[in-house]
Amino acid sequence: MTKQQLDFVRLVENSLQTPRKLPNGEILVWLYFHQLEQFTNLIGGDYFCEGGIDVNLQDDCVVVDVKDLLEYLDIDEDCIEIDED
Repeated sequence: MTKQQLDFVRLVENSLQTPRKLPNGEILVWLYFHQLEQFTNLIGGDYFCEGGIDVNLQDDCVVVDVKDLLEYLDIDEDCIEIDED
């Protein structure tokens, strides 16, 4: 695993709560606001140049579907502890 991949996995593991996989395949991660800069730096500007990603803005965090990001970073979802609905 590369440093970038490992750092992304650690970021997800240190998020507000355990990531959750929904029946439709989405993998939701609750990121604290202070984690957003690291999150965007790990993904890289090229990924965001086509208009960014959809998020769910909450009062204490941002919820992001990371399924496509895991594929983009070539991270197997088995590397992350995920609750399944």
